[in-house]
Amino acid sequence: DRKSTADKIAMRPIEEHIKALKPIFDEALKEYNNEIEAWKGTRAAISASKKAEGGACESKESRKQKLDANGEEPPYPLIPKFTTGEPTMEALVTNWKLYPPSLGIISDEGGSLVGGYAWTKEKLMNTAAFLCKAYAGIFERPPRCKEGYNSSDGKRLCMHLMFQPYIGKGLISNKLLLGQGLLSRILITYPEPVDVQLWRDPVQWEEDAIDYHTQHILSILNVPPKMREGTLHAYRDA
Repeated sequence: DRKSTADKIAMRPIEEHIKALKPIFDEALKEYNNEIEAWKGTRAAISASKKAEGGACESKESRKQKLDANGEEPPYPLIPKFTTGEPTMEALVTNWKLYPPSLGIISDEGGSLVGGYAWTKEKLMNTAAFLCKAYAGIFERPPRCKEGYNSSDGKRLCMHLMFQPYIGKGLISNKLLLGQGLLSRILITYPEPVDVQLWRDPVQWEEDAIDYHTQHILSILNVPPKMREGTLHAYRDA
């Protein structure tokens, strides 16, 4: 009962955190666009250069030294995205390099996920196996044609989905998910229906509790993540 309303309240600090990070990301993106254009332009000019000062042909080693001095490609700023509702596992790993290190598969309409491509008959075992490995903190995508190796080492993934009873019962009775072991890694709850009026005005202590929850979660989210050397930088000045 009222799962969407409850989820909206619970997700309030996430939405406020994203809203606060949006202008920081926008500024970082502008800076990145200028940096990448300057970096590409300098690199292209060095690569196209045929002659050194004085008219002599420039050696390969000389151009390499200039390319090294130009530095590595500027990193794309982290996109302030902390949740996703219905991803494919392949896209999740491929795109996660652009997101913060902690991500949640969260939806108050879980049917949109289990009714999507990742949960089709052909993909269900692959999805279940990926989530089982994710439970152990392993995120990787083997190389594909024209695609390098993708790994999300150092990431954390959580999953919180809400279902209507009919859909939920079908999910927890799925023999493939049972055999794969995914369901044993998920905490399943089934609250009793509320036989009372679904809406009433909240009392003061309830509003205070919601506000405390929001501020407490925000205080956690505002702690900058520790980024390992060589990974994408976090939000500047965040």
